[in-house]
Amino acid sequence: MSSWSLASAVSPTMTGAAGDVIKLNNLKTSDPEIATSDKAIATTTTTTTLTSGRPTTPVPSKKLTSKRPPHLTLHIKTSPTTSSSSSDHAATLAVEENIALSPTPSVYGTPLGSVGAVSPESRGSLGGNHSSSTSHSDSSSGSIFPHEQYKTIKKIDIQFDNVRYSAGRGFFKRENKDILLGLTGYFRSGELNAIAGPSGAGKSTLLNILSGYISHGYTGDFRINGKRRDLKAFKPNVAYITQDTTLQAFLTVKEAMHFAANLKIGPHMSSTAKRERVNSILVAIGMYENRNTRTGQLSGGQRKRLAIALELVNNPPVLVLDEPTSGLDSSTCNQLITLLKKLAMEGRNVICTIHQPSALTFSMFDHLYAIAEGQCIYAGGAHNLVPFLEELDLHCPESYNPSDYLMEIATHDYDTEEERQVDKLIAVMDNGRNEDYRQSKSARVDQMAAIKKVEQMMSAGLITPVTAPVMSTHPFAAKNFNFKPLTPIEELSSRIWDSQIGGMTSESEGNCCKPKKKKKPRPTMPTLDLDPANLCKRENIYATPFYRQLSILLLRTFLLIWRDSSLTTMRFAIHLAIGLLIGFLYYGIGNDASNSMNNFRYVFYTSMFIMYCAFSGILVKFPLEFPIVSREHFNRWYSLRSYYVAITLADLPIQLICSSLFIVPTYLMTRQPLELWRFGMFFLIVFMTALVAQSIGLAVGAALSLNLGAILGPFFICPFLQFSGFFLQEKDAPFYLRWMFDVSFLKYSLDGSMLAIFGNDRPPLECNEMYCHLKRPKHILKALDMERANYQLALFFLLGLLIMLRILAFYIMSFRLRLFR
Repeated sequence: MSSWSLASAVSPTMTGAAGDVIKLNNLKTSDPEIATSDKAIATTTTTTTLTSGRPTTPVPSKKLTSKRPPHLTLHIKTSPTTSSSSSDHAATLAVEENIALSPTPSVYGTPLGSVGAVSPESRGSLGGNHSSSTSHSDSSSGSIFPHEQYKTIKKIDIQFDNVRYSAGRGFFKRENKDILLGLTGYFRSGELNAIAGPSGAGKSTLLNILSGYISHGYTGDFRINGKRRDLKAFKPNVAYITQDTTLQAFLTVKEAMHFAANLKIGPHMSSTAKRERVNSILVAIGMYENRNTRTGQLSGGQRKRLAIALELVNNPPVLVLDEPTSGLDSSTCNQLITLLKKLAMEGRNVICTIHQPSALTFSMFDHLYAIAEGQCIYAGGAHNLVPFLEELDLHCPESYNPSDYLMEIATHDYDTEEERQVDKLIAVMDNGRNEDYRQSKSARVDQMAAIKKVEQMMSAGLITPVTAPVMSTHPFAAKNFNFKPLTPIEELSSRIWDSQIGGMTSESEGNCCKPKKKKKPRPTMPTLDLDPANLCKRENIYATPFYRQLSILLLRTFLLIWRDSSLTTMRFAIHLAIGLLIGFLYYGIGNDASNSMNNFRYVFYTSMFIMYCAFSGILVKFPLEFPIVSREHFNRWYSLRSYYVAITLADLPIQLICSSLFIVPTYLMTRQPLELWRFGMFFLIVFMTALVAQSIGLAVGAALSLNLGAILGPFFICPFLQFSGFFLQEKDAPFYLRWMFDVSFLKYSLDGSMLAIFGNDRPPLECNEMYCHLKRPKHILKALDMERANYQLALFFLLGLLIMLRILAFYIMSFRLRLFR
């Protein structure tokens, strides 16, 4: 679909005072299979466009019956003045647009008061009339999918007022630095909003606060569609794409998309429908040809597009991106911003931070929100920036990019000794409250020209073609991926909406709340009054249940382990090689009384080697995956509990194989007692030691960064090693330090291992020398201060410590995810 046909289909019907309903408009496509059936509609669309001056949606006189389930229909009040004719429909659109763009008096007295804007007074009353039901046309839109004509949902407009944020400085965080100083703004749905500013201005901080990524430490008033923001209900509707687009390098593009779809889309959608959606998104973003390429082999622009596609699978109403164009060349930036623009034109609220956009990229932004030193220096349409600056005697040279000129002003390049230009801009904009400079009607024509220029580059093969993806699961769309119907926000991105579908269609107990039905105003349109912001108040609401998340994450983790065979193979090879070396070093000492102490050293080395390998192997697991886990957990792919259980269970068979590769050859080569129960006791206690060491590694890795964990990690093992009973026995230690032996897990590990080898009434050892002092196993245990040792006590102590450390590591991981956002 070209940009012009896309623009023709993307004129959302906004009704009511606030215009907070997105309606599915007419679809216009060049597909040969549907050209004949849609010929009349296309003719009507052309006629309407010529007469009204704006592409509008024709409305046939005959009404089509909605096939939308009655329990999922939003409560829409019909305006008594609504007309069913296409001419009245076009006139209504023209009147609404003229009202929005007509000259209105400005409270700031600026010449651009004619630009369509929401005044502060009207914004202040958003909590009342803004969220009221809006009028809805009775006529069909002539869509190819008639059953989708009534698919409407509340748009998500984000309003914030007097936002302040400060962060601690210094080693002890005693000094506070003010980052945001009373910012005010309004980001509408259906627009591509850009937050611009120099480095350190507070762009990312504001973005994180608006998206809910930062949940504490700030003040201000936040409203969603005029109502006070409930962060728990708002988060599931936001897809946050960080600047660091770290992906699972060993998954292919198609596999990554399928894992995302299975985690983010509930069981109400079939597997076939999920595959169709994944394919349509990959085609739309130009990644279908690379579907079998591993993500680690993608270019920077492809990774950015894939990161966006992963969050589009559940069709979120709000897209938040932090520096999406960083590290990309100009053509790739144009391609990416074009994709974001098309996604915004479908009704989504797209907010991104931008550092220094090109002129072509800059012209695509609907709303520019510029920050300098934590305050707003401009809020309005990108094309109104130059007139705004000229009013303040700041004339942008014709050869300059307006955004570059604004950044130079923000960095005080044009300050004088008498005044600072930034202060003048802040005063005129009233720190974001002045909305007289919002996008004008003429700017839309310039934007379409910019999009057309990018699409010409796409047609010439200079850039990979991208467009807004298909979100329909209609059988016709599945057969032809090139068919790209316009898709408004038809579903919520969380369990909130999924639970409504699942709970209403089937008598399941999984729905979190059940709205009360109202009286039907008309027999053909049974309605419900659903407000997504107030459906559920539970904090952890995910599209899939825990067991489903666990099974998907286990499958993904095992697949990554299998693909990353070099690391796993290296672990296996190290354990086997060192095991053979130790077997040859202590060959045949198991039943030799003259080598009793060497046998003791073999047991200690076995516990130490298995413990350190397990500790170091898991130490870097979470720090390496922290960016991925943080993004996916915030975007409600899965709960932290399911991820933690998955990585715990996935490493169990690997650790079991590693322990076996070391213990089995050394046990046989050293000629220990060939009794199965003794070998089982010895293997069990050593394996429990490895699991405890893994738990310590998880806790340390979750608490520290990768570098600090590698340096300070062994420090957490040393105290247990000193009081293990190998270097110093408990009876020889000072009395005030003997309690350390009682809490050292290596002391219990060594006791249990020695009891498995020499305990349980083992017969005397063979003596091939003239005299063997430690011939009887009981004498060996007594000489090593282990005569009072208990195997069951050692095993249960290790088991209890394992459970306690696993719980501790989980809460440390959860705390770090919230603290370091």
